[in-house]
Amino acid sequence: MKVLKKKKKLLYIITLGDYGGAQKFCYDFCLQYKNTVEITVICGTGGWLYDKLVNNGVTVIKMESIKRSISPLNDAYSIIRLTKHIKKIGYDTVFTHSAKAGTLGRIAAKLAGCPKIIYKVGGFVFNEPRHIISKFVYVIIEFLLSYITDVMIYVSKYDIKIAKKYYFRPKDSVLIYNGIKLEKSKLDNNNEAVILITVANFYPAKAHSIIIEVAQYLAKMGYKYKWYLIGKGPLASTIKEEVKAKNLGENIIFTGYLSSRGVKDYLSQSNIFILPSFKEGMPLAVLEAMNASLPVIVTRVGALPDFIVDGENGFLVKPNNVQELVKKIVKLIENKELQNNIGQKALKSIEDNFSIDEMWRNYNKIII
Repeated sequence: MKVLKKKKKLLYIITLGDYGGAQKFCYDFCLQYKNTVEITVICGTGGWLYDKLVNNGVTVIKMESIKRSISPLNDAYSIIRLTKHIKKIGYDTVFTHSAKAGTLGRIAAKLAGCPKIIYKVGGFVFNEPRHIISKFVYVIIEFLLSYITDVMIYVSKYDIKIAKKYYFRPKDSVLIYNGIKLEKSKLDNNNEAVILITVANFYPAKAHSIIIEVAQYLAKMGYKYKWYLIGKGPLASTIKEEVKAKNLGENIIFTGYLSSRGVKDYLSQSNIFILPSFKEGMPLAVLEAMNASLPVIVTRVGALPDFIVDGENGFLVKPNNVQELVKKIVKLIENKELQNNIGQKALKSIEDNFSIDEMWRNYNKIII
């Protein structure tokens, strides 16, 4: 008589449920492994992730005390609740993703005696523009937590370099680049006006204020363009007010949240993808733009310099450098052939290196 092997139990902890790169990865992860591992997801809010997972038969628990903002009372309460839950269910693995979930989740998993604690690093929070004391505190927290982490998953060589610099010491460290499902996109971007596009939720690290400064320069230089900003978030209303104050309403269009299919439709109608972030992990939005054969202009942060060669399959600029960003955009606007050449090389680099199947092969070594 064949004895069925008992499924391992895995708890995935993530801070927010609204759509974004981390949430898209969590959703794909759960669909990939739900028949192999018994998965439960805990997130601080409902929204897109909660609805999608529930509709696909994944157990999801909303723990609203888990918030992005720092609150000693809420955070302590969350750790107590997480610890009790992990002990009660007896998880084999706790997988944490995002800075806050990574902090609360790893502490709780250790207190509960979980055998395997994993932290997926999507860019360290202390790399965002913030006060030096705040940076120091976050570095100390990550340093201490690294010693109770069994596996740290990095998505960029830069984050590995930072971890070594500050002597983070998890039991194991692995570099696994994000991947996407490869699709052939039919471009329909023969527009009279140039179509620029940014896909990013409205958080400080995404640097939407830089976009407004760049947009002003392009308007003064007489270029006809539309710039689509896709996403939602706490800073959306502030950015909208700035756009209105600068009389850029004819140029900058806010789409709000769009489905994955909706984003791809907008990408197919665009000419240039731009992401001026101060901090990144390995943004799926950039991979999807490159898979749509768009030339991308992004900042030298996170994993972006790992796979974008400046002037070959995209352009890299320094963070917070408006003039350099304007220069690269103008260079592409003025040269349609260059747009096409860079876009085709971008597509090839994605096809050759960043398929989702290759990513899952690497995760299998850790999860199964």
